[in-house]
Parts: sequence; structure tokens; C-alpha cells
Amino acid sequence: MQEEISLKEASSFMSSWVSDYKKEQKQDKYQSMLDKFSKEDLVKNYEELLYEKFALEDKINSLRDENRILKVENERLKVSLLVSTNS
Repeated sequence: MQEEISLKEASSFMSSWVSDYKKEQKQDKYQSMLDKFSKEDLVKNYEELLYEKFALEDKINSLRDENRILKVENERLKVSLLVSTNS
């Protein structure tokens, strides 16, 4: 029984160790990718992406507003059409 517990503990330890190792390798991969760029370039690219994100969010909001206006106009035209066909 003691040997079985030790195998379970060893298995658990190895599983945890392998998982940690894989996370570390992934981190190293990302770090090596970042190391290819200067900090100035990374900051500049990040700021450009933020600007683009905000511009896209503004565009989405404008399109939503336009969509609401068009829906109201569509309903108004439907009512107008119903009134004119019933007259």
C-alpha cells in the first residue's frame, strides 16, 4: 500500500512538474518573441492598436445609432404604408 501511495505522489509531482515546465516554455517563447522588438516599438504598436480599437468601437457605436434610427424610420414607413393602403 505504501508503494502505491508513493507512485501516486510521484505521478502527481511529475504531472505538476511537466505542467509547470510547459508553462515556462510558453513564457520563454513569448519572451523571445518580445525580445525581437525594442521597447519603443512595442509601446508604439500597442498605442496604435489601442487607437485602432477605440476608433472601431466608435464606428460600432455610430452604426448602432444609425441602425436604431433606421429601425424607427422603417416602423414609421410601415405604419404610413398601412394607413395609405387602408384609405
